[in-house]
Amino acid sequence: MKTLIKTIAVGALALGLASIGSAQETINIVGSTAFRNFVTEAEVAAASHVGSNLGTGVPDVAYVESGKSFNTTTGASGATHSIVHGYLSNGTTEVFFRNYWTGSLSGVVDLALGTSDNFISTSDTRSAYTGGGTLDSSPTYNSVAPNVTMTDAQASDCAASLAGLNAADASTILSSSMTDAGVTAGAKHTVGLVTFEWVLGNIGSATVPFTNITSQQASALVSNGIEPLSFFTGNTSDSANFVVFIGRNEDSGTRILTFGESQSGGLAGSWNLGQSCEQFMIQQSGTSTGYSGGYPTTNGSTIVQGTGVTGFKPWPQNWPLNTENSLNWHTTGHSGYTGGGDVANVLKCLNPVSTTGWSVSGAPSNFVAGTSTVYIVSCLGCSDAATAITGGGHALSYNGVSYNSGSTANIAAGEYTPWNFEHCYYLTSATGSQVAIGSNKTAADALADQIYSTPTSTLSPTGVKFTDLVINRGFNAGIAPQ
Repeated sequence: MKTLIKTIAVGALALGLASIGSAQETINIVGSTAFRNFVTEAEVAAASHVGSNLGTGVPDVAYVESGKSFNTTTGASGATHSIVHGYLSNGTTEVFFRNYWTGSLSGVVDLALGTSDNFISTSDTRSAYTGGGTLDSSPTYNSVAPNVTMTDAQASDCAASLAGLNAADASTILSSSMTDAGVTAGAKHTVGLVTFEWVLGNIGSATVPFTNITSQQASALVSNGIEPLSFFTGNTSDSANFVVFIGRNEDSGTRILTFGESQSGGLAGSWNLGQSCEQFMIQQSGTSTGYSGGYPTTNGSTIVQGTGVTGFKPWPQNWPLNTENSLNWHTTGHSGYTGGGDVANVLKCLNPVSTTGWSVSGAPSNFVAGTSTVYIVSCLGCSDAATAITGGGHALSYNGVSYNSGSTANIAAGEYTPWNFEHCYYLTSATGSQVAIGSNKTAADALADQIYSTPTSTLSPTGVKFTDLVINRGFNAGIAPQ
């Protein structure tokens, strides 16, 4: 878990939080980091109604983690934990949306299994905002099971990705009552589309060597982890320079999309999620806490933008999932970075113009330190991709088609394909507090409907409104159609 050291409050503070509305619900949400920015915006919209404690109709919003904040265009700004408090449109249901962005697959597993996760205490929020809004710099957390998960991969894809590792957990997911939330969105509807983009890392003033990646190139790259630059440029003179792939861990819906879309092993192998995949960990200079020798040491390390890239190695084995530490693929090169923001920070770090002094594990025999040049590439959710690009990265078109955050035409026409369905799931039957029932269900449905009804212009660059599709796909990108 990332270090949490500061609470920031944004938005109008409550005039007084002593009284309680006729119904109070706490919605504990886990899941997708790629879609989190818009989810928090949707929570604010859903909770922005007049209630007995919030006469202005503006919700309270708090984020923890140093340097994290909220605004209407960037949502949670990378915060792993956040909380939104307000009233639903009926004016009587007081709601706390509490978020812990764990990754899409972890979110599905945690919801189905009832795994306890950490959420900001609602009592801390009330105490912090009462009497002038004094901030609580050391918020407490409740360890409870989630009752909603946002995921870029449908539940059956997540089950399939776990099948070769833990058949019991996969079976629990498939046999659960996991259902898409929403009244307007309706049962068995997704709430929208989440989009992804390939990005080349920051190379400073050097000439961009290639601007497009094909599905065949992507397949080879994520399967092998490193490919000669000549494979992308067609120039034999580039055969001693290399492109290195970095990506997400097994928690991630981005990972499922990337591997499934590029047909790089997909979910067919015994280890699933790309049986023969090879992902690299990047060594950076200018790092400190949570790093050893420039490499992150645990899945809880906060990945920062270093001052330079100084090496790489296959991802170490025995790297656990974010919230399910008992789930471990045990395979070198198989895991990856915990969050899309982590990948973006690595891509923003200046790629080398020289590899002098590098110590590299897993490089081809013709890699020569001091001579070979390395370019780092990844596929990210478009919100994180935008962060990487703003920080010096370079957007790559996919199969010759560029992502356009201001238009859905390429997606609707079936020309731009790195996207997947975004689900807002809850359970409708089972034991435990994670089941959606009564006003708890009302609040979760309100969030799903808020996302579903939001226009693409507001969702961009994170996603696309579901009903804007002209050409639909009858299956998720992470799994082949039956």
